[in-house]
Amino acid sequence: MRYRRVGTVEISEIGLDCPSTTRLNSADVRSIVERGLGRGVNFLRAVEPEETSALGDALSALGARRSAVLAAGIGEFFSSFARHHMTLGEFLEHELNDQLSRAKSDYLDCFFIDIGAGRSVDLGAVLQEDLRTGDSGGHKSFEGGTFLHETIAEAVVTIERFKKAGRVRLSGIGGENLSVLKRILIKNKNFDLAFVPYNYAFRIAAEELIPIATETKTAVVATRPLWWGVRSIPVTVLTESPFPNERFSLGADEGALTRIACKWPLANSGVTSVMAEANSLAPLDTLSEASTDRTWTRADEEALSKAFDVANAQQGLFIILSAMNSPDDDIRARGWAAYIRRGLPECGFDPFASEASRLKALRLIASAVVKDETLMTHEGLDDLE
Repeated sequence: MRYRRVGTVEISEIGLDCPSTTRLNSADVRSIVERGLGRGVNFLRAVEPEETSALGDALSALGARRSAVLAAGIGEFFSSFARHHMTLGEFLEHELNDQLSRAKSDYLDCFFIDIGAGRSVDLGAVLQEDLRTGDSGGHKSFEGGTFLHETIAEAVVTIERFKKAGRVRLSGIGGENLSVLKRILIKNKNFDLAFVPYNYAFRIAAEELIPIATETKTAVVATRPLWWGVRSIPVTVLTESPFPNERFSLGADEGALTRIACKWPLANSGVTSVMAEANSLAPLDTLSEASTDRTWTRADEEALSKAFDVANAQQGLFIILSAMNSPDDDIRARGWAAYIRRGLPECGFDPFASEASRLKALRLIASAVVKDETLMTHEGLDDLE
C-alpha cells in the first residue's frame, strides 16, 4: 500500500467507506476493518452517525484507533442544520461532540461536511448527473448564493478553531453535486480534503472539480469507484446474476472488478486516495494491489469497458436485474426499488423467494423489456463526461 501526506496525516491511497451497518453486525464490521488494516488500508470514513459508532467500536476492540485515520462527518449538512434549530457554531460543536463520543476518541483525523445528493436544476447538470446514473428526481437543489457561501465560510472558521484545539486534524467537504462543490472550493480555500464521486463511468470531476482542487491545494478523495448505471447499486453485482444472453457475461469476479475500478482513479495525478466500498472480506484482499500496481493494462481496460457496457445496457436494466437477484438483502431491495422507480411493468417478482423462483421471474422480465440492441453505448456519451 502506498500512502500520501495531507497536512500532518499519512493516508492510504485506498480508503474504506464504512460497511453497511443495516446488514452487518458489529463482529462483521470489526472483521472487515481488521482485514483492511492488515492490508495497509488505514483511511476509514463514516458519513452516518451509526457508521461512526460501528467504526469506533471496531477500532476500540482492535486497539487500533491510533493507527487508523478516521474521517467522520455530517451527512445532508444543510437539512440536518435546519432541523436542529441551533446557531451554526452550536450545531457544529454538537455534531463534533457526538462524533467523538461515537468514535470513542478525543479527536477526529478528519471532520467533514457532506452536502449530500442535492443538485443544480440546470439542464447541463441534469444531463451530466442524472442520465448516466438512471436516477430520476426527488433531490434537493442547492443553487448557491449568499446562504450557501456564508454558511460554509462560517463553518470553515469554526472547524479551524476545532483544529487549533487539537480536536480535529483535517477538514473536509463532500457530496455528489459537483457544481456546488466546485463553487465551495473556489470561495473557500481552507478545506484539506474533498470527497468527490469519480470513476471510470463518471468522469465529470476530471474537468469540473479536480483542477480547482489542485489550485486550492485540496486533496481529492475519489468516492463511489463502483457506482455505475444506477445510483447506490455497485457494478460488482453484475458478477452475481446470469443474463439472458451470454454476451453479457463479464468474465471477472467481484475482487478483480473492485481492484481494477479502484486502480483507475489513481491514474489521475490530482487524486490522493480512492474510497472503496466493501461489505465482505473478499474484496479487501486485492485492494492494496490497486495502489501498488501502477501499470494500466489492456486487460484492465477491457474489463472496465465491458462492465461499463453491461451496466449501461438498456439504460441500466441489467444492473437492476442483477441487484434484484443479489444475495445481499440491502442490494436486492435497492434493485427492486430502482425497478419500480423506472416504471417497469408489474412482474410478480418476490425479492425474498427462492433463487430458482427469482431467476425465473428475472428471465420473464428480461424477455419482456430487453431489446436486442442496447440503448446506451460508448457512442455519444463523451459529451456527458
